[in-house]
This record gives sequence, structure tokens and C-alpha cells, in this order.
Amino acid sequence: MPKAGGKRRRRRATGSYAVVLDPLGHALNLEAGVSVGTIFGIYRAEDMDMDVAPSSYVLRAGSELIAAGYALYGASTQLVLSCGHGVDGFTLNPDSGVFMLTLPQLQMPPVGRFYSVNLGHRRQWSRAVADHIDAMSSTKSLRYIGTFIADVHRTLLCGGAFFYPPRTKRPNGKLRLLYEVAPIAFLMEQAGGACTSGVERLLDIVPTSGNVCVPVAFGSSIDITDYQRALSLRAE
Repeated sequence: MPKAGGKRRRRRATGSYAVVLDPLGHALNLEAGVSVGTIFGIYRAEDMDMDVAPSSYVLRAGSELIAAGYALYGASTQLVLSCGHGVDGFTLNPDSGVFMLTLPQLQMPPVGRFYSVNLGHRRQWSRAVADHIDAMSSTKSLRYIGTFIADVHRTLLCGGAFFYPPRTKRPNGKLRLLYEVAPIAFLMEQAGGACTSGVERLLDIVPTSGNVCVPVAFGSSIDITDYQRALSLRAE
């Protein structure tokens, strides 16, 4: 304890990391037997001051992540992980309890065959978003599970695009930048894909709180570039 009238000694942790975690997204889908998952992201937090609010170490752009991944719980338990040098996929062997490397150095195709979006919200989209997604339906097949991590996993493996665009009731979407969007955007780019809010790269956006939401488009690089170009042309 400091002496009376003396300064309190600040507690610091060296070589520390700050972790953001979405423990079980869309848990209600468990009752329907739909795959769910856990999303995480890791930031470096050198000389972490233990007396400072932890949020100050994670309210940062996703481009500062040093690792990110997710665990998918379904027919098998899978772990998809990047430490900044590509993306690897692992599958849990239930007999040994060991995660086996089953998808080394995942790379997304520049153009995919599928797109994923909730068409029930179409009437609330902007004209530019609706027209672009309508046009996609002539060249791609719709695949939509309704669990964010399951749709993302298929998009990462097969390419294409996943959308949660802005709509009138949710102009900023419903996906949280800190816990869901930034880690997945990190994985997508590490696998050769791309990500955008429709206006800017998702990994460049700095959250102001843990509950900030952003509209998203993840997927194959050409598919996402085409989407952003379509929106920017309508905005001119």
C-alpha cells in the first residue's frame, strides 16, 4: 500500500493481449439443430495498465488485430484461425480431443457461385442495394442459413458474397463491429477475399463502443468490389 499522501503505484502487465469474444451467436438456432459458433479476435496490448478500462485496448481498427478466428459447432466442431499469415481450418477429432489440420491455407476464389442475404428485408434496402442483389440472382445461387457464422463459413470455403446491408429499420445493420465484423473481415482478407460497409473497408473502421453496428459485405474479392462500385456509382 502507498504511504499516506503518496502516489498510487500503477499496475502494468507486459507482453499482454486483449481478446474480444462473441461466445455463442444466434443461440436460439440451437433448438432447430442449426450450426452456431464462437467468434474471437486478439489485439496486442503491450504494457497494459490494469487500472485502465479494458475497452480502451480493443476499441481499435480491425487492421490492428494480430489474430482472429471462430469455432463452428455443427455436424463437426471446426476451428478456423488466422495469425496474420493466411487462414487454416481444423476439425476436432472427438476420440483424441485434438484439432486436426484439415483445411490448410484456405484461399477464396475471386468470384463465387453463391450469395447469402436475407431477402425478407428487400423492401427496406436502398434502390442501389436491391438492384445489385437482384442482378446477382441471375448469375449466382442464393444460399442463406440465417446463422451468421454458418453463412460466413460457407462463404469462406466456397466464395461468393455475404450481405447484411443497411435497411430502413437498421441503417447500421445489426452486426457488431468489435465482436463479429472485424474478426471475420480479418479472416476474409487473409484468405484473399474482401470486405466493405458499402462505403469503406471494414477493417479501417474504429468502433466507439462495443455495441456499434455496421452494414457489411464479405466475400470473394471481385464480387465485393463489384458491390461497392455499384453503390458508389448510384451515390454520384
